[in-house]
Amino acid sequence: MFKLELGPSGQYASRGNVCIFPQEPGPLATCLPPPLTELHDEICVILVGSPNTEVTIDTLTKTPLLIRRSRIIEALKWLKLHNPLYSDLDLCAMESNAASYPEHGIPIPLQSIIRTNANSEGSSYTQQANAEQCNGNVSPFGMPSSTVIDADHVDSTYKVRKLAALQRLKSGTEPFIKFPSGSTPLPTRNNPELFGYLWPTLFPYGVGMMEN
Repeated sequence: MFKLELGPSGQYASRGNVCIFPQEPGPLATCLPPPLTELHDEICVILVGSPNTEVTIDTLTKTPLLIRRSRIIEALKWLKLHNPLYSDLDLCAMESNAASYPEHGIPIPLQSIIRTNANSEGSSYTQQANAEQCNGNVSPFGMPSSTVIDADHVDSTYKVRKLAALQRLKSGTEPFIKFPSGSTPLPTRNNPELFGYLWPTLFPYGVGMMEN
């Protein structure tokens, strides 16, 4: 939970607690890469660019999106040898699963495309939860300090989108990423491996994190 607090200098700062829940990738955690028959349920590609650009299969064949199968195998072998967080990788399963992948090209067909656009280059990649509730009818006199704001319905649009997503999942007609959050939170203290789990690209050797 986070809240804004007014500091002694007159500036607001966020203060609160963070609870981290790991994902539940199941048996795939020890048999990377996943079997080709299951890959379509475990991968999602997000392209950030002009909304007027048509996304086709040729777009996905351009770098840096694709990587050769041999490079993936070499990277996983390196991680198993040098990173203790990947020490339980199954080399036999890795070689077997990788053999079903093509050496070049996209291993699975393009199933669906969801388009979204931002109003400016400074906008975030995802839509704001209360973006639909903002309009241009803003008073030129500003907001007085004694204003009472009803914040109970600020995230109503987010709730609507969440309900719509649940309906699509229950219908079984649209693909989705099937990795939920775990039920056991990760400890944020006395856990030297935490930052290695959160940012693996920053700690490729699995060491050098806080308390490590």
